[in-house]
Amino acid sequence: MDIKAYISSGILEEYVLGAASEQERREVECMSHIYPEIKEELSRLQQTIESFAMINAVDPPTSLKAGILEAIDDEAQIKPGDAAAVIPMERADATPETARIIPMYMKLALAASVALLLVFGGLWLTNNNKYQQQIAAAEDQNQNLRDQMATLQTETEARAYTNSLLASSDTRIVEMPGTDNSPDSKVRVYWNTVTREVLLKVDQLPPPEADKQYQLWAIVNGEPQDMGVFEIDAASDQVQLMSAQVENAQAFAITLEKKGGSPTPTLSAMYVLGNV
Repeated sequence: MDIKAYISSGILEEYVLGAASEQERREVECMSHIYPEIKEELSRLQQTIESFAMINAVDPPTSLKAGILEAIDDEAQIKPGDAAAVIPMERADATPETARIIPMYMKLALAASVALLLVFGGLWLTNNNKYQQQIAAAEDQNQNLRDQMATLQTETEARAYTNSLLASSDTRIVEMPGTDNSPDSKVRVYWNTVTREVLLKVDQLPPPEADKQYQLWAIVNGEPQDMGVFEIDAASDQVQLMSAQVENAQAFAITLEKKGGSPTPTLSAMYVLGNV
């Protein structure tokens, strides 16, 4: 199962917001018990919603509470004898009935409930846009984290593959010392004779001019074969996997060419050379 695709489908957000169907809820709960990644993402979304609710919690106005208590006190001060007598109206053909009186406290409770409903309904409408914006921001943050994780996984897999090539018994190390153009230069090539892939490790090369770029060449049957250009920067301290592959190489060399590379090497600008 593609866990990333499932998480990015939006079903977890629907579950947390209560918008998922009963079948979807059962599915999410089952999947969260099977896959730790889903459980962790579900927990993170729930914490985001809870944090949002805490931040946006609004207490009812104190004037509402005071008004309800005052009305209750007024009701308590009314004496039984002060209440007006209720005389049921009778018709000639009707049986007299005693009128039913709704207690004042029930009226007050109903009025208070309606008032609270109006207050909190208004607050909900006021904060709804803000809530939607925060949910969208949380979704964007979640997507950014997923993108970062995908990038990290790609880099980790590439590094693991590079290490496997370096450790392979089929990989040959070619030392390339500097030429008269740059005696202190030193570069190493790791060439896997089975996969034909070439790795490059720059130990020492002078920084090129802004419009120049170093280019690696493989010498095959006396002819130069373009292996690609590369940069001299912080990344050059690491082993670089070249884009081209080669077989039956007898030597490797590096020349300084115009930016973007050259179809043929400039022999007068050769900086390192090493035989296989």
